[in-house]
Amino acid sequence: MDRKESSLDICALLYRYAPLLEGAFIKKVYHVPPNLFILQLNRPGSGRIDLFLSLEKGIYVSTKEGEVQPTQTAINLRKLILERKIQKVVQVNFDRVVRIDIYPDTSLIIELFREGNLIVTVGEKIEFAVHQREWKNRKIIKGETYLPPSSFDPVRADLKEIETIFTASTGTIVQTLASRMNLGGDLAEELCLRVGLDKSIPAREALSAISVLMAELAKLLEESSLGKCYVYENGGMISPIRQHHLDAVNFREAEDFNEEIRKRMEELVDENPEDISLRKRIESQQRTIAEYEAKSAEFAAIGTIIMSALPEFERHVRTARAIDSGKSSLTLPPGIILDRGRKIIQVPNGEMVIELDIRKTAGENANSYFQESKDYRHRVENAREALRESINSSRKEESAKVTRKRKFWFEKYRWTFTSGGNLVIAGKDRKTNESAVKKHLESSDIYVHADLYGAPSTVIKSIDGNRPDQKSIEESCAFAVSFSRAWSAGISSGSAYWVFPEQVSKTPESGEYVSTGSWIIRGKRNYIFNLPLVLFIAPIEYEGETLAMASPVEENQKFIKKAVRIVPGKSSRRDIVKRIAETFNFQPDEVDSIFPPGSSIIS
Repeated sequence: MDRKESSLDICALLYRYAPLLEGAFIKKVYHVPPNLFILQLNRPGSGRIDLFLSLEKGIYVSTKEGEVQPTQTAINLRKLILERKIQKVVQVNFDRVVRIDIYPDTSLIIELFREGNLIVTVGEKIEFAVHQREWKNRKIIKGETYLPPSSFDPVRADLKEIETIFTASTGTIVQTLASRMNLGGDLAEELCLRVGLDKSIPAREALSAISVLMAELAKLLEESSLGKCYVYENGGMISPIRQHHLDAVNFREAEDFNEEIRKRMEELVDENPEDISLRKRIESQQRTIAEYEAKSAEFAAIGTIIMSALPEFERHVRTARAIDSGKSSLTLPPGIILDRGRKIIQVPNGEMVIELDIRKTAGENANSYFQESKDYRHRVENAREALRESINSSRKEESAKVTRKRKFWFEKYRWTFTSGGNLVIAGKDRKTNESAVKKHLESSDIYVHADLYGAPSTVIKSIDGNRPDQKSIEESCAFAVSFSRAWSAGISSGSAYWVFPEQVSKTPESGEYVSTGSWIIRGKRNYIFNLPLVLFIAPIEYEGETLAMASPVEENQKFIKKAVRIVPGKSSRRDIVKRIAETFNFQPDEVDSIFPPGSSIIS
């Protein structure tokens, strides 16, 4: 499952399972490194219940059997909570925080945001924490008083408190609901849609809608408690409510919310990240083809309907045009709506509503629909070609699995080695942007970022604790720029900056929201300008294996052969990849995996 559980997901799960967990005794505690914990519970009259706590993904209930070797973390936890009775299970402030109160004065707290955490308190003091952390306003350190990440509960807040938040907010209504009110992005979007509120308006202009929004939130929470489940295929989202703002995406209804979460977590736990990416790409392309085919058929049908009753539609268009000009007392037939702002009329036709641009004739409108249908047919062909390539790539991966060389951990990222021998990794997407920094940025490393929005977070690894030298930093900055959107934009040079690890933070200022893959940089940024967008591709030897590597410098000491030089251009990516793969006897997919985004040319 790609996404962590949301506050709404946790609310729905606890509505069903909290009554079963309360009164149960903790019989066993397991730890599956690094971040999965299992509580084996026994409730008199109900029998065994296993509560799975994944700090990376969320919580669920399962009875999956398996041998788990004891870890020191599990042993420490057992000393604190084993054979104790659960008193209460609650969600803290409608946040991604679950508190399990255990007799007589102990609490097990599971925080499911960022990297996640599991904390044990005795009284109000922290006795144990998987990750000890310290922020400006909060400390997760043994001996400190535990404070939840937010003291604001949107479910129990009164209208005056919410009005204060809206008035002070400088963001849009959806941003304010998502971050300042702890509702999260999807629930905020759904709330705005269901009450008919434009999500882009400033929050301070929506004060009159507060009571309506809170009433709708109560309805959504009630809906989440009904036990229904909706599985949205795009992005792997599982929701206890119907997400109407995502209804353009394929979804299916399922019987059991917890069971869907359990299956998704357990089936993906051992799957290779690259296999996941390829499988999802194929599934997405298949959905896209179906959507494009449906659009093409729909637009062709509308064009045909207009042509079959052309005089009638022309009369409606002319009448609407006269009304819009303000020089006519004519009226449109009942049911036909004129949208003056968009300059269209909406004409009902059975279950369909046909829109016509009143600045065009009815025949021109029909031709526009036929052209849209044709455009979507072209898109279908392009999408089918992309799907064929993905399927072929999948087949090659399958055939190569038996004899394929081993994969190195850094190959899940963009990567290179500097001429000085420093390993450089950069994110490929929001998820790997997050993990590159969270998992691999250490105190003696350097953080690099191209001076462009959406560029990958880049980490230069130190060698034996020695910070990278200036030459390695400059090469890494050039690498970061080449793998930003500057390449697909076709520009010839760009700029980047570097900072020390202690300047990189995930902790926002109060009221701010930091999305997955984004980081806050504090303090001085060291800029390097006029970095050329050029990459050299050639084989390197690494731990007995031959890898394809892209480097911003030609005389890289790790290259085995003379490198192929590429720059931004308009040649077919597939053709360039194929030529380079043949030059060095690589599989095309291996070369493609190290290519920058967008088109290139060999120069």
